[in-house]
Amino acid sequence: MEAQMSCSWQDEFKGSLARLHECGGDECVEEIVTIFLEDTPAQLARNREAVAHADARALRDAAHRLRGSCFALGLGTIAQRCLQVENLGAAGTVSGADAVLAQIECDLELARLALLEIVQAIRDRRAA
Repeated sequence: MEAQMSCSWQDEFKGSLARLHECGGDECVEEIVTIFLEDTPAQLARNREAVAHADARALRDAAHRLRGSCFALGLGTIAQRCLQVENLGAAGTVSGADAVLAQIECDLELARLALLEIVQAIRDRRAA
């Protein structure tokens, strides 16, 4: 069963993965997705730590890194939310970041489920 994602989010996501596949095939998609899945929890934790320590500069930097990772996979909606958090940090505040980070975490969970399905489909094709 495919993870439920909003139509616009799903379209941008699928388009980006299709372009990755054109460039490097299943192996490329699998590798990039796997790296994203492994790295994202630590990136989210860095954002949460920055908020907990009221460290606006660290928040800006952590949100910037997460935004780049999301953008690379075509998760533009999530990347835009990361930009909101990044802009808060750039403005010298962490106020309001918690709410946006909660949205990012929910969206990333949906993306994680979809990405796991994609990786499994690649592995199933390879095993066939």
